[in-house]
Formats: sequence, C-alpha cells, structure tokens
Amino acid sequence: MTSPSSASLPTLWKSRLSRRLLTLIGLFSLLGILVAIGAQLFSEYRRDLDAIQSRLQFIASSYVPPLAASAFQMDEEQVRLQLRGVLQLQDIVHVRVRQEFNGDAYDISEGDGTASAAISRDYPLSYQTHKPVPVGTLTVAVSLNGVYERLQERALRIVFTSVLLIVSLALAILVVFQMALNRHLARMAGYAAGLSLESLDQPLSLQRPLRRPEEADELDQLVHAINGMRERIRDDIRHRREAEQELVFRKALFECVLEARIDGICIAAEDRTCLFGNSQFRALWRLDIDCIPGAPMEGIFAGLLAQLAEPDPLRATLDLVERDPEATVQREMVLRSEAVYEYSTVPVHRNDGMRIGRLWSFRDISQRRELEDQLRQSRKLETLGNLAGGIAHDFNNLLSPIIGYAELGMEQLRPGDPLHVDLGHILKAAGRAADLTRQILAFSRKQMLEVEIIDLNDLLADIETMLRRLIGEAITIQVLVCPRPALIRVDRSQIEQVVLNMAINARDAMPDGGTLTIETTEVHLDHHYVEQHAEVVEGDYVLLSVSDTGTGIDEAIRDRIFEPFFTTKERGKGTGLGLATAFGIVRQHQGHLWVYSEPGHGTTFKIYLPRVEGTPRAAATEATPELTPPASGQCILVVEDDAMVRELVCDTLGGQGYRILEAGDPDSALEHAARTADIDLLLTDVILPKMNGRELHRQLAARLPGLKVLYMSGYTENVIADQGMLHAGVDFIQKPFSVRTLLHKVREVLE
Repeated sequence: MTSPSSASLPTLWKSRLSRRLLTLIGLFSLLGILVAIGAQLFSEYRRDLDAIQSRLQFIASSYVPPLAASAFQMDEEQVRLQLRGVLQLQDIVHVRVRQEFNGDAYDISEGDGTASAAISRDYPLSYQTHKPVPVGTLTVAVSLNGVYERLQERALRIVFTSVLLIVSLALAILVVFQMALNRHLARMAGYAAGLSLESLDQPLSLQRPLRRPEEADELDQLVHAINGMRERIRDDIRHRREAEQELVFRKALFECVLEARIDGICIAAEDRTCLFGNSQFRALWRLDIDCIPGAPMEGIFAGLLAQLAEPDPLRATLDLVERDPEATVQREMVLRSEAVYEYSTVPVHRNDGMRIGRLWSFRDISQRRELEDQLRQSRKLETLGNLAGGIAHDFNNLLSPIIGYAELGMEQLRPGDPLHVDLGHILKAAGRAADLTRQILAFSRKQMLEVEIIDLNDLLADIETMLRRLIGEAITIQVLVCPRPALIRVDRSQIEQVVLNMAINARDAMPDGGTLTIETTEVHLDHHYVEQHAEVVEGDYVLLSVSDTGTGIDEAIRDRIFEPFFTTKERGKGTGLGLATAFGIVRQHQGHLWVYSEPGHGTTFKIYLPRVEGTPRAAATEATPELTPPASGQCILVVEDDAMVRELVCDTLGGQGYRILEAGDPDSALEHAARTADIDLLLTDVILPKMNGRELHRQLAARLPGLKVLYMSGYTENVIADQGMLHAGVDFIQKPFSVRTLLHKVREVLE
C-alpha cells in the first residue's frame, strides 16, 4: 500500500471520484478567486483614486503658491522647474500654466500634452500683496493608465498566488480524501466486484483502526451494512440451495415412487404435451413414441387407441375431460390382446389451486380378474358345498332310521320271506343313497378322514392293476413317478377315490382310445405362483398330474366341471359327482386342483398336495377284537334332536339290555344328569340346538367325572375335527350307520 506522501497525482487521477472532486474544487476555487480578485482590484482602484485626490490637494497646498509667485515675477525658468516638480508626482502626465498679467500672455506646459487625461484640475494663481493679484491658471492632467497597469500587475500577482494556494489545497484535500475515504471506497468497490458464491463467507474489512460501536462513523456503518447484506445474501442463497436440493430430492423421490408403481403413469400438461411418463407406462403400451417431456399427447393417445379392442369408450373419456377439465374418470378397457386394463384420470393442481395438467394411470388387471374369477368360482363351489352338506346331513338323518329299521325287520323274518326280500331291496337302495351322501359330503369337505402318511408312488403302484381293468385295453396307461418318495398326509381311501374318478373321467373323454398319463413330481410353489392363484399357500407340494389325449373341455363349461351334478354325459350315464367329489377331497386335504384343457388336445388335471416329512405307515389289516357282552344295567344317555334317529338308537340299544336315558336337546340332557349319577356313556349328535355335542359333554363331565362320549353326525362342522380330521381321543360314528355298526361302536367305547 502507498503512503500518503507517495500517493502521486497519476494514482489519484485514476480515480473518477478524485477527478470529479478536483474539477469541482477547481471550478469553485476559480469562482472564488475571480470574486476575490474583483473585490481586491476594486479596493485598490478606489485606493489609487483616493491617492490621486490627495496628490491634487497636495499640489494646491504645496505647488500653487510658489508657482503664483514665480508667475508674478515672470520667471519662466522657475515656473518650468516647478511644473517639472509637479510632473514627478505619480499619475501626473501634463501640467500647464497660462498667464495674462499686465497685458502680457504666455503659456508654459510640461509633460505629454497628447496623453489622455482621465482627470483634469485647474488651480487659479494669484499673488498676495496687500491684496490678491491674479497672475494665471495652473492646469494639472491626471492619467489612470498607471492605475490600470498597477491593477493588472496586482491582479496577476493575486491570481498566481491564489492558483498556487488552491492547487496546494486541492492536492491536500485529495490526499486526505484518498486516505480517509477514497481508498476505502475503492476497497469496497473491489470487494463488491470480486464477491461470488465462494467468497460470501469472507467479510469486508477496511485498513483502519477498529472503533467502538458508539464511535463508529459512516464508513463503519457502511461496512457493517455491507457485511449484513452479505450475510443475508449468503443465508438466502443457502436457503435457496437447500430449497433447490429439497426440490430436486422431492422430484427424484416423486419420480422414483412413480417408477416403482405397478401402474403406468403419464402426466399431460395443459398445452397437451407430456410432462412425465414412467417405464411401466411404456412397458404396458409398448409405444413407438416414448412418453418423454415435451412429446405431443395426440401421438401417445393415438398409439393407445390403436391397441384397444373398443376404442370408443376411451375417446369418450378424452372428449369428457376436454369439455370438463376438472372431471375425474375411472373405467376399464379391453385390449386386442384380450388383456384388461383399468385406468383413471384426475386433474393435477399446484398448491395455489392452479391446474397444471392431468394425470393418467393405467393398470393391467388381467391377473386380478383371473384371481377374482378363481376366488368367485371357489366361493361358488364352497356355497354349493355348504348347501350340499346341509342337505346330506338331513338326508343322513332320514337314512339312519330307514337302514336301522330295515335291518331290525330283516332280523325278525326268515330269509325266504317275501317281506325279507323287500326289506333287502330297501336296505340296498338306502346303501346307494348313503354312498351318494358320502360323495356329497366329500365335495362339501365335511366327511370324516382317517389320515396317515403315505407314499403316493406306492399308492399308484397298488391301484395300477385295478386302473387297467377299469379303463380297458383301448387306452394306454403310463404311470411316471418321481425318484424320491412322494410323502403326503392324507386319507388313503379318499386319494384312491380321486385317482379313480380322474381315470374314469379320462376314459369317458377317449371313447376311441388314447393315452392316460399319471405322473408324480415334487414341486415348490413360490410367491410368484401364489400371486397368480387364489387360496394357494407357498411351500413344497407333491404334484399329481392326470393327463389324457381325449376330446378336451370347452372353455364355456370349464368353470362348471367341479359343480355337483353337472355333467355333459347322456342321462343315466353319470351322476355329475365324480369331479366334484375329487375337488372336495383335494381341498379338504389342503390341496389344490387345476385343470388345463383345449378342445381336441386333451385335458390335464394337476393336483397339488402338501408334501410332508416322516415315515409312511405300512398298510395292514387288523382283526376285529372279540368284545365281551355288555354289562347288565349300563346306562347310556342318548341326545339327538331328530326324533326318528333318537327312537331308532334308543330301541336298538334298549333291546341289547342297556338302560337308556333319552333327550331331544341339551337342556333335557342336563336335567337327566342332575337326577342320575351313574351314566356310563353319552351318545350325542354333534350338531344340536343351543349348544354342540362337545360343549354338552364338557358340562356333563364337570358333574360326572370320567363320563365317556360317542359322537354321531352326518358331518362335524369342525366341532370335534379339523378339516375332517378327528381330534385326538375322540370317538365318532358316521351317519347313516347300520344297527351292527352302532352296537359294535358302543361296545368298543364302553370296553
């Protein structure tokens, strides 16, 4: 930094502010000088004029008397000598004595008679004797040229002196201004010029001593104001950067969310150009024109309309939102590829409510529709199963007395008796009806199961010979089993029934012969499969595939083949319960059954049964143990809400020597228990009014510890079983039952 003494004029002159200040100082100084010079010269001029007047008075007092004497004596030399003395006075340019005395006249003059005289003064000359004697006139001419010359000389001297003073003062002022203000202003200007986003953290400081706040001058206040403005700008920029980063983050997050959605999203601006389109939108529609920002929406929607089976509804939606920009629409559309899309469109607004565009959302709901159809079909079959189960329950109650009384009647007749034969026919028809109700219960998943771990491969090997006899020689049977044991926990007889029903269905679909393929495979159903199939649980399964090369199943009836009593066969050639029974058995075993078929290309049934770990139980026939006769006087409490079934059971057991307590409802049973303390067995229906049989036994057992129970029912409703599998330690007899079966089961429970 230069010191004050080294602050040269060129350095100061570089500053525009210094140049302007110097110019102003010069102008105002010049004006002051002119005014001062004028006033001083006027004063000098007045002083010179006063001096001239004083000299003229001096001439009157000092030169006029001698000249009058010399003129009276007529001494010309003396007069001239005295006139020359007058000329020696300053500014006297010409003197003249005109004399008329004693008739003589003369004119004596000295000086330059041609010079211009600004002032002329006449002095009368008179000589004093005993009385004044006029001797002539003295004329003195005064010129102001000398005055003017002196004034000019003085003016030049004053101007020169003033200029030197002003220049020195201006330089001093500039140096002081430079040190006190200009250099700080220049530093402020340089600081402001070099201010950038990277230098906002550097405060402005001046090269001057720090002052206390109360001593701060205008420069300190200006520096404080500039630094305050710098901090506010820095904070504003930081906040703006944070806001921009937040905006970028929110934009990226918004786009990420839209990209992550399974919906195809497209946002159109008010000028009918695309604002945004996610990858799912492009994947759904496979557009030749990408939905990129700025792309015209006309081309995009033209690509959409071209892929629709019926484009008119979407055109109607476009017309609607054109007429009503605030409209919200949600509809479905079907593509030429038979895919079903759901779409919705809503207006997009800013926070201030201004509409900026419209959002279109598209979702492929084809899979959801398939799952809904599967679930709807499953619920329909479940509803049919509940209805069929209820009917079978009531029908079993009707069959039980028919079978029981027929057996009792036959025991009282000779085999050759015609009535014995008629009762035999009745019993045979009732047996067929009982088989029918068992099939219905199998479909409704309400039959009782005796589950065990078996190897499905061994089961197929055991029934293969029977299948070949059942199917006939015109059809080739291929049994392909997996190399590892296909272990499942099932009721063996029920799974055999499923395989037989599937085989019979395949035989009927191949009247001219063909190939039946039965195959087992171990599979794992993952979450992708579960997402596409309703009511399927992820896990390991044994897949049983039954395929034929028959006529196939038409798509129009494919959803109805598992309905009970639905059949495409001629009247009298099928009950319509084969596939329905198989479906119910598979579902009761926590499995799943799917059909794949095309007309003319055969049919494949895929049955998925949960795979288990363990050791399969070997099939064995156990001999029926010999039971001792009933002890005389054993008491049995019979609880049955159906009067005919209750009467049959009581008559049958009473005829065998049992003591019977009869109750038509749980309240009556509780009353019997309150009066009788020696009840040996509770024989109760599972489904009763007010409370079920299990709850009745619980209350009776609280009064009669050790009370045995035998349940009877057409189906259990999961009261004493779970999915048809009896709870541990539960004794059960299935309706309709024969008299011998009832007696055998009662004796077994009591013993």
